[in-house]
Amino acid sequence: MNAAGLVKRDGTCPRNKVRPFFIVATMARFSGVRSGDMAMGNLAGKSQAIAKANMMAGVHAAVTIAARTQNLFLPGGGPIEKAREAQLMVAEKVDAAFEGAVAAQAAWGAFLIKAAFGGVRTAMDVSIGLADVAEAAAKPARRKVRANARRLTRI
Repeated sequence: MNAAGLVKRDGTCPRNKVRPFFIVATMARFSGVRSGDMAMGNLAGKSQAIAKANMMAGVHAAVTIAARTQNLFLPGGGPIEKAREAQLMVAEKVDAAFEGAVAAQAAWGAFLIKAAFGGVRTAMDVSIGLADVAEAAAKPARRKVRANARRLTRI
């Protein structure tokens, strides 16, 4: 009998229970340790890495906001430098958004090609593929935020 108690080794059901094959196959698939559990580790690790990167981007964003606010409201420095910094803020956001959109589109295309050639077989594969698209979209913004924090605070 398998771990779910549905089918004996000879293929018969215990206590004369008749179950459709797809239920037996599905229950047998989710009982015990299977190769799909390794993908769960990949998804968990990927999710943890994305969460850590997003948390660090939040810290860098807070540092950047504090440094820019301080620089914009200090009495020193001319209005030309302050206007240049304000223009740079907007330009960097637009650049990061555009780069993220292009990267997400490329990652989505790669996912679709992988799916078209049979590389996506389970729901876990779909989840990992969508996490890759999200990671590709957010990476340029995180890179810009970190660069701004370093530039403005010299850390």
